[in-house]
Amino acid sequence: AWCSIVFESQLSNPVWLTKRLYIDGNAVQSIVIEEGVEEILKFSFAGMQDVKTVSLPLSLQSIELNAFLDCNAVTHAYYNGTEDDWKDVSFVEAGNAIVKKNLYYYSETAQSGKFWRYENGIPTVWA
Repeated sequence: AWCSIVFESQLSNPVWLTKRLYIDGNAVQSIVIEEGVEEILKFSFAGMQDVKTVSLPLSLQSIELNAFLDCNAVTHAYYNGTEDDWKDVSFVEAGNAIVKKNLYYYSETAQSGKFWRYENGIPTVWA
């Protein structure tokens, strides 16, 4: 539902001023976007400075301008598709470079490079 909220600027996103989102007293460090979500609208996660991992569904078709603006702690963006699948995703670089820089593609078999798999239900990079 959060991905479908229209924020006209980063200032309209309530997280922007606090730079953190808390759930049950804990700062959110991981964002999991559920399968079925097709787009991440602009400024959706802007300012979430504690976020370290982002999981992106195969159903994703677009990431709009500044969706991940100032999410500079992101070290892993797990895309649940192949490198070829990713080529079909409309991706605006501005404000989202951290995602592209740290993007890993799903693979059930070991591969060198930027690939990941599930290990006990947890996204894990192939070593």
